[in-house]
Amino acid sequence: MGQGLAFITLQSRGDVVEQRASTMEPIAKAVGRYAALWANYVLPARLANNPAFVGGRFKGLAELSYSALVRLASASEAKGRVEEACELMLESHNNLGTALLRAQEALFAFFCNAGAAVELLNKAASAAPESNVIIFEAPDDQWGSGNWFYKRRNGYIHERITPVFAVSGLLHLDLEALKQKDPTWEVWLESPRELSELLRELLALLNDAMATGWARLHQHLRKIEQPRIVFAGSHVSFSSASPR
Repeated sequence: MGQGLAFITLQSRGDVVEQRASTMEPIAKAVGRYAALWANYVLPARLANNPAFVGGRFKGLAELSYSALVRLASASEAKGRVEEACELMLESHNNLGTALLRAQEALFAFFCNAGAAVELLNKAASAAPESNVIIFEAPDDQWGSGNWFYKRRNGYIHERITPVFAVSGLLHLDLEALKQKDPTWEVWLESPRELSELLRELLALLNDAMATGWARLHQHLRKIEQPRIVFAGSHVSFSSASPR
């Protein structure tokens, strides 16, 4: 199925979370790639007596891919909370303490969800039949790569925080400190970036990385089994697929 038609089908036949994710513009590219895989290999495998579940050889892949989508959408929601913290700071300097705590909470949620999305999509690829596909190729020290987000998740859980601070009434985070596995606080004023702007950039990079991952996984599946979905006008039906 073409990606555009798959996206429309996800909006009408996906569950409420998938439908909500399809409305989130910052992750639209990745959700579109998810939709293409979902329409061709997950939707046809839904159990007739309980469409919330998937059976057959794509069960593990479907569950892990869906879990990755939930984490990606949650990262996007966390980015929105970072922006809310920045707006709180703009209202009054007296809000600084509250704004800093809210920003740190939202940053933790963003990086934990982003890293989990990457890990879960890797696991989805491992659960695919005849799996030999590499989802995220870029090294973990490459800014904004899937593996970089996974490493930053680990850093946000296990290492000291990356400080957030105010400059001219705006919340900032130091770029060089963020790039470090274990942030060195001595450098945290060397390359400040306005926080809401930085999070928009990071979510765009995550969106690209996840879109590439789902596209690679979909390409692998097409090599081993023909898509089962068939369109006749607005009617959706399914063919009996056999491996290539």
